[in-house]
Amino acid sequence: MRSLPRFHIKADTLKKLLKIASMDVIVQDFDYPEKANIMGELAWIAGEKLPYKDLSEEERKEFQNNRVTEIVIPDGNDYFETSGIMNFYTSGLRPERIQQWLSSILETLKAKGAEITGPTKQEKSRSMRGDVIRIPIGKITKKEHDSPPELNMSGSNAVYVFREILGYDFAEDALPNINAQDLLKRVDNALRSMREPTPDDEEEPGISVGRYTEPRARQRLLIIKEIAEWAISHGYNKILVG
Repeated sequence: MRSLPRFHIKADTLKKLLKIASMDVIVQDFDYPEKANIMGELAWIAGEKLPYKDLSEEERKEFQNNRVTEIVIPDGNDYFETSGIMNFYTSGLRPERIQQWLSSILETLKAKGAEITGPTKQEKSRSMRGDVIRIPIGKITKKEHDSPPELNMSGSNAVYVFREILGYDFAEDALPNINAQDLLKRVDNALRSMREPTPDDEEEPGISVGRYTEPRARQRLLIIKEIAEWAISHGYNKILVG
């Protein structure tokens, strides 16, 4: 199996890049939907969208002094489930804020595909201080979104593909503002220079810096091509690697 040539980067730059665990190839400026396939992910999203900014300075101090660590969290062993009880701990919130925050949580849960199967129930928490509002969730329906393909690579391999194969000046820890049309042209040129894969090609379990086999490189380039084509067809013109 033919290996692509080794690449050369300044020692200090290479040392910096090798510290990067991974890089994503994404459509710049596209608002990627937050995924919520299990109760734990759903709780995190609902917690992030709570209207903290609406609290006055006095309310914020009361809340911080009395709150529990996790405001929205699945009950017991429901974290990795697709149904169960979602808990909303209200310690530190004034009564008029509780309903506002509950409405925010319910709106987020429904927007992310959660089916609320009954009325909420407020009671004293047995494990945390203060009250808890329990929200019954029958199931989480995975919502389909028109999103671009996804690609994640190790930092060193991302540098190899975009710097050595595609010819971009990748000397920092990210590569923003890649023109999608230009990227598509470079990918097509790189693919044309590679031989077609054969049944004898075997995928290696891992790729080290400086040794990237053509079958693996071709596989990555095809995904990058799909990302660029999606961006162009949906009115986006920039790709980000980082």
